[in-house]
Amino acid sequence: MNNYDNKIKKLEDEIKNLDERVTKLENKPKSEVDSSLEMNVAKNLKNLKTPNLVIICLKIESNQTFDKMKKTLKKWE
Repeated sequence: MNNYDNKIKKLEDEIKNLDERVTKLENKPKSEVDSSLEMNVAKNLKNLKTPNLVIICLKIESNQTFDKMKKTLKKWE
C-alpha cells in the first residue's frame, strides 16, 4: 500500500504544481502570456509530457475541438 500512497502523493504534488503555474499564467496580461508561453513551449518541447502539452494547447486556445487539439499536438511532436 505504501507504494501506492507515494504515487498518489506524487501525482497530487504534480497537479498542485500545474495548478499554481496555470494560476500565475492566468494573472498575467494576455500578450505577455502568449509570447512567454510560446517561447517556453518552443524551448522545452521535447521535455514536456503529453498532459502538460494538452494543458498548454488549451491555454493557447481554450475553445477548440478535440480534432484540432490532436492536430496541434501532432505538429509539436
